[in-house]
Amino acid sequence: MTRVISVRVPSDWASLISSERAREWALAWLRDPVTMTNVPGPGALKLNLRLSDEELADLKRMSGRATSSALRGVFALNLATRPVPQERGLKWIVGGVASGIVLLLLFGAGVGPRGKG
Repeated sequence: MTRVISVRVPSDWASLISSERAREWALAWLRDPVTMTNVPGPGALKLNLRLSDEELADLKRMSGRATSSALRGVFALNLATRPVPQERGLKWIVGGVASGIVLLLLFGAGVGPRGKG
């Protein structure tokens, strides 16, 4: 029988993980398990995925952890090998413009070292 499992994961994973990808990672880990060293605690983001009773039992048995903890460990293993995308949106532009304005005001007001003459 297949069940829908809900797992709470860190909210900063929202753009990095989907239910389909999470299921693929869980099944890949079951085929080739590795040690989970950095398992994050539950977060604010709720992720749903389908796994069979047999897959859930294997996951718990092979990891030695509760289902949610084991799944977060599997996800963390996969996310650790991926580069984290850097967002360069409006905040980046505002920061650049603000820095430029500050520099112009400082030079315009005559703040800074002056030559001796």
